[in-house]
Formats: sequence, structure tokens, C-alpha cells
Amino acid sequence: MSFISYSQNLEDVILMRALKEISEGFYIDAGAFDPNVHSVTKAFYERGWNGINIEPVANHFEKFLFARPKDINLQIVLSSSEDEIDFFEMLDGDLSSAVKSIVDGHEQAGFSFNKERKKTNTLAKIIDQFAADRDLHFLKVDVEGFELNVLSGMDFTKHRPWILVIESTYPLTQEQNFEPWEHIILGNNYSYVYFDGLNRFYLANEHNRLKDRFELPPNVFDDYFYQGEGFKSEIKDLESRLKENQISLKQLSEEMLLIKSSKPYKLLLSFSRAYHTARLGLNGIKLLKGDVRGSLYSHRRQQFDSLRLEDLVSPKTFRLTYSHRPTSRTDWKSEIISEKRFTEKNFFLWMSLLREVPRLHNKQFQNYAIMEAANSILDDGQLDVKAMGFGVGIEPIPAGLAKLGFKVLATDYLDGEIAADWKKTDQLISSQEDLNARGILTEIEFKNNVQFVNMDMNQIPSEFDNQFDFVWSSCALGHIGGYQNGIDFILRSVRLLKPGGIALHTTELDVSAEESKFDFPTLSLYRENDLKTLVNTLKFQGYEIEHFRNDKRWFGKSERFVDREPWGARPHIRIEVQGREVLSLAIRIRRPS
Repeated sequence: MSFISYSQNLEDVILMRALKEISEGFYIDAGAFDPNVHSVTKAFYERGWNGINIEPVANHFEKFLFARPKDINLQIVLSSSEDEIDFFEMLDGDLSSAVKSIVDGHEQAGFSFNKERKKTNTLAKIIDQFAADRDLHFLKVDVEGFELNVLSGMDFTKHRPWILVIESTYPLTQEQNFEPWEHIILGNNYSYVYFDGLNRFYLANEHNRLKDRFELPPNVFDDYFYQGEGFKSEIKDLESRLKENQISLKQLSEEMLLIKSSKPYKLLLSFSRAYHTARLGLNGIKLLKGDVRGSLYSHRRQQFDSLRLEDLVSPKTFRLTYSHRPTSRTDWKSEIISEKRFTEKNFFLWMSLLREVPRLHNKQFQNYAIMEAANSILDDGQLDVKAMGFGVGIEPIPAGLAKLGFKVLATDYLDGEIAADWKKTDQLISSQEDLNARGILTEIEFKNNVQFVNMDMNQIPSEFDNQFDFVWSSCALGHIGGYQNGIDFILRSVRLLKPGGIALHTTELDVSAEESKFDFPTLSLYRENDLKTLVNTLKFQGYEIEHFRNDKRWFGKSERFVDREPWGARPHIRIEVQGREVLSLAIRIRRPS
């Protein structure tokens, strides 16, 4: 069966030939770079294999999280031991390295790098943790001159990949560099079997029966085609079929003219006109039904508008005012909006601090979730706490957090088409003072504790990583260019947290029966199944997050009504967006301490 080769130098063709009997094997890709471009493992993944992808560069690593959900994806620098080293990340390319001399040469050639301190781990420990009981069919190593360190961290007596594929030339040259490390391979019962001009292939001696499969370079009998070649063939085929269809269309047009001039067709046309005349009466009935539905909606709207939040709680609770910081509730997690949250004492205290009149509104649920999450950090006894917010607009949250004792960095993006739309609705910040428009802080408190920066949520500088105890966004991730941008933002935002820090992001959850994804640059709606991958990815990376479930039963008085656009400031818990029912969702993520 033919397959597409995605690798840079046809490495996957040689491997596919050698391992052709293995239907669902296991691989390890050390220095994986990209799940699609120059990938040695993609052809195998498409055939049911899975494995471990190890890639230290963040923007490359994050691609694996969504392209390879069946794989184990690790953002780790490999070395000979657990330590901390300088790592040089290439700003745009695949030449990132831990070898300073190699990076110096690249910089002289005009390439740019960022130096970062990164923790290291060993291949042996990673396999012990994630694949101790698996047959390892091949290990690929492409670490830009750091091969000796990486191979020194492998226990070949305990873990026996059948085949090793190791890049063995200096980066961007044909000069081979295998001498410093090959003794490790040969001394552990492996034999050299093939060199493709870039990589050296080694075979475990216990699998010596496969040796003859490395005798020839990739050829026509391997039944493959290179990634680009396959698409050229498909395009040529489509062009041929289009030409045939154009000829067929011309023939059909000529036949249609003959049909329209025939007597049977003219008779059928007369019957059709009579039928549509009768249908007008049915349409009138349908319009009447629409009027009835509209009247029913208006009636329910009036009933809901007459429902007051103060009718759901005691007068004492409704009149609660903020005087000192309360203890956070311990039952908060990732969850969807509910009437119950609007009846809790802490809700009224936080609305008092934020100088908002308490009401049944999804925005106040989101503000409540953010304040509770931030306050729980203070409950843990944290001091000198810092918070960073995204897409803050003119919301009161930055000032509210500063009142609790946070040093707040508030951000919003003031450029681009989306920002222009927010400006039209007076939701875009025009000056830093907008963040304290309600007078929550004194002028001195505001000046000392709140800072504003113009920042694109899609491009967060790495200098902010590991700096904050709390990170938040309020209904912003659905407005930053598309569905995937929002997911990428959440994954990027958690890297800003210190150990023990919490991220709280609110968005709108699509709970309609629509199968199609609502995904546009100005608005994206997320569905429960779409977010399961995000939750699993965060858990795998070591973050604490509970998967929310949309198993809500609408028993509360305020929960029985779905509001339609335009909603504005009037009460609502459930709303309709573009014909889809959506609910506010709070996503709460904690970095372990």
C-alpha cells in the first residue's frame, strides 16, 4: 500500500521498509520540530502508530498538542542528566540548539536566537516514566550537535529501540560528526547499517534479520511518493475532471433547451404555477405560527424581567456590602453558569467591591468566578502577589484585584479591526485611568498597583513567563482571530504562572445541537467536546484542571428562559447567539506548587 513521505530526507521510507510488518508500533522522536513539516513520524502516525515527541521550543511543541493527540508530547531539553542549561531558541526555524559554538556560527550567518535557562531530563527517565513496557521500534535523534549528551542519557541495556536514526552531520553542512558519540551505540550491541547523507542508521543486533532491508536507498519499489508530488498528481487529476465536467455541462445545457421547448414541459409548468398559488395559503399559516412564537417569547421575556434577584435571597444577603476580604468558597472549579452562584454571599460582596448592582447576568457570573479564583490565592497565605489580565477593556476587575493587594498588569490590544469594533461599542480602553473609572481605588493606590500595556493576546512575550500568581481573561479568547487562537492563548497563558498560581478564563460555551463549529475571526464559540482535548493536554502537562460537564438541569426560576439578541444589560443567564444557545463558562487552571 502506497504512502506519503513527510520526512526531510526520506528517512521514513527506509524505516517503513524495515518495519513493514509492524502495524501499530511505537516511536520516540527526540528533537521533533514539527508534526507535519520534515516529520519522520507522521507517516507512521497516519498508519496507527503512536509514540513520544520531545521538542523543547514552545511554539513548535504546541503544534504537537493538537496535531498528535494520541502521542505523548513533552516540552523538554534532553541531556546526560537532570540539570539546568542555557538553551538557544531560533526565532524562526529549526536550528535551536544547546551548543553555544554552533549557535555562534549561525548568528554570524545572520540567524537570530533567544537564550533561555531550561531544565533537562534524560531519555532513560522519560522512557521509564512513559514507555517502560513498550516495544521501541525506532528512536530518531536530531538535536543540532548535542548528540553526545543526549545519547549519554540513554540506558541501552534497559531500553532497546530496534532502529536508531541519528543526524550525523554538522548543521547545514555535509561534514560528518559521529565520531564523538558512535562508540556509545556500537558498544551497546548495535550495528551501523546505512547512511543517507544526513543520518546514520543503526540496528540492534538482536534484530539482525532486518539488516538486508537497509542495503538500498529509497526507490520505486518502496511504493511511496513525496509529500509535494502527491498533491501535484491530485491537482492534475482534478483539472482533468473539471475539463470533462465542463464538456458535460455544455451538453446538458443544449438538452435543457430542447426540453423547455417541448409541450409536456409547458404543461408541467402550468401545474407548477397552480401548486405555488396554493402554497401561499400554507405560508400564511406558518407566518401566523411565527407570530405566536414571537408572542410567547415576549411573554416569557416579561416574566423574566419581572424576576428580581432580591426575590431569590434574603434582604440581609442582598444588602451585603464589602468591608473586608472574605474567605473564598472551596467548591469552585471549571463550571458553567448557574442560578445558585447568584445566591451566594460572596457574590454580593464581590459585586459591592466592584461597585456593581447585583443582577442575574452572565457578565456578573464571570466577574464572580475571577474574583473567587484570585482570592483563593490570598487564602493560601501568598504575599507580594502579582496578576496579569488580558482583553481587559474598561472592566473593574483590575482595580478590584489591586484592592485585594495584587500588583496588576492589565493588557488589551488597541490595534487592528477587532479593536476598532470594540471602540464603536465603548468597550475599548482609551487611557489607563479607565481601569479605575468607578473609583474603587484611591489615586495613589491606582498609580502604585495598576499598570496597563498594549498587548496582542496572540503574541505574549516570553519575558513574562513564570512571573504571575494569577492570570485572567473575561470573555476575550473567543474574539482574537479564531477558535485555534483561543486554545493557543490558554496554553500560552499558563506558562505565565508561578508554581501554585491560578489562571481563570471565561468564555461562551455552545450547547446547541448544531454539528458545525462556530468559528470566525471576530467570534468563536467553544463546545464541550472541543475543550476535552484542551483539558487533557493541560493535565498531561501537569496542570490541575477539572473537566466541566454540561449536565445542567434547569430548575431555577431564572434558568428557564433563553434570551435573544440584543441582550444588553437586562437580566439573563442563558442566551442565544446567531441561533445557538450559549452559556458562560469559567475555565480554572492551577499550576502545582
